[in-house]
Amino acid sequence: MHTNELILEKEANEQIEDFKKLLHIDSNSFIKKISDNDFEFRFKEFWNRFSPNVLYRVLNKLSNEQILKLNEHFSNRYKKIYLMVYIVKRHLLQNLSN
Repeated sequence: MHTNELILEKEANEQIEDFKKLLHIDSNSFIKKISDNDFEFRFKEFWNRFSPNVLYRVLNKLSNEQILKLNEHFSNRYKKIYLMVYIVKRHLLQNLSN
């Protein structure tokens, strides 16, 4: 890797670590940030950097309102993908039953 790429990767890693800390410190800010259309990691994989056990513990501590906001984010963010998968699944099931 070139020096510039290494620097950018290091900065991205630091931002993700800060973002992970935000989840623990201020869940409302975390949810607001990931829901922002200008979120810098909106189109990048970053959830795989979170420990599933840690996420589970944090999510269990969220209020119902926070869970609903988080659900709204995921529903809006991945709605098109879900609909495409659902349509393909339905089509496959119909073909299998015929």
